[in-house]
Amino acid sequence: MPRPLDPQRRPSEFCPIRIEPVAATERIAKLAAELELAPVTFAVAWTLAHDFVASTIIGATRVEQLDETLRASEVKLKPEVLAKVDEISREILYPMG
Repeated sequence: MPRPLDPQRRPSEFCPIRIEPVAATERIAKLAAELELAPVTFAVAWTLAHDFVASTIIGATRVEQLDETLRASEVKLKPEVLAKVDEISREILYPMG
């Protein structure tokens, strides 16, 4: 029988957290900030820059979030920015271990 979850335990005790994906996310968020873009704007702009992404599922609980998401349609990421994201992504090819 599975042991009941103890709310006092840290999340990392349930599922070990690998630092590489977290660090990569921080680097990509920093790249977005350097471009003065919200992380969601940057992420959606990245999907729009790749024709292999057939659709992008978005969600918002506040109008401001929707505004940030839709702003991506006005953003064209430069090739060097896309290359930087690719470089960061190659460092974590298998983020789940």
